[in-house]
Amino acid sequence: MLLHLIKKPSYKKIPSIYYIDRKTALIRREKIPAEQWLKWLYHDPFGNLALEAVIKRNAFTRFYGRYMKTPRSSMKIKSFVNMFGIDNSEFEKELDDYTSFNDFFIRKIKKQQRPMNPDPLVVTSPVDGKLLAFADINKETHFIVKGHDFSLSEFLNNNRLAEEYYNGSMLIFRLTPADYHRFHFPFDCFPGRSHKIRGKYYSVSPISVSKKIKTYYQNKREFTILRSKSFGNVIMAEIGATLVGSIKQTFIPDAFYSKGEEKGYFEFGGSAVILLFKRDIINIDPDLINNTLLSYETRVLMGESVAVRT
Repeated sequence: MLLHLIKKPSYKKIPSIYYIDRKTALIRREKIPAEQWLKWLYHDPFGNLALEAVIKRNAFTRFYGRYMKTPRSSMKIKSFVNMFGIDNSEFEKELDDYTSFNDFFIRKIKKQQRPMNPDPLVVTSPVDGKLLAFADINKETHFIVKGHDFSLSEFLNNNRLAEEYYNGSMLIFRLTPADYHRFHFPFDCFPGRSHKIRGKYYSVSPISVSKKIKTYYQNKREFTILRSKSFGNVIMAEIGATLVGSIKQTFIPDAFYSKGEEKGYFEFGGSAVILLFKRDIINIDPDLINNTLLSYETRVLMGESVAVRT
């Protein structure tokens, strides 16, 4: 089960990752690139040594990110699409038109493929990804996510700001390498400037997060305060991960953006987006809460409803 603590884990015994497909309500097994490699890195003592020495470091991620921008890397696109069953009819360009794997990775999709819930009191998913939903963050400095401590003040690197969101709601969207990797505004808003926080590049796969939820506030990340008439001040944070070359913000601070407009994109790799709401601002959709309580992520698409104004 997702984020389940296992005593004295052996990486060969770590269970596969399952999630709930929201459209069908079926439980599905996730295909994870280099799954055994990740299990070795995060659940084997020798793998841990390699992780700390090389993988989490910025230089490794930058090196691989540069390779994925070369024309030679484009040879990986078709096999990647076939392996993960990606629907290339959603893309604005044909597969042969991408000049590198990263060019494909930051692909744009046709707008009609992601219909937007138009209700101004509805929060829509900012990404395609798998979602964990928490209706009430404990007022203490640390709260528990499936048996692990999570520190809001450490995540934001700001004690004063963290205090404003205690007892609020949190939505964690995890993107896999196969996902569409642009992120969008979840409601009409005026975004402030982006605050950058230095960090490492641990994987955000449940294989690694099950070992330590601290991944979310040890990794490189950025957050923006979205000022909204309907939802007040909401924090939207983007988190880098293993092989994510960079987080690219494409918005202009203090300009008005409508729900669904692009905020930015991730370059190559898996990554995550977190939304933080103050207390009593939203009611998260019940199915998302129920699935999280059962230790399942829920597969959502950009533009779908995830919460409503209380």
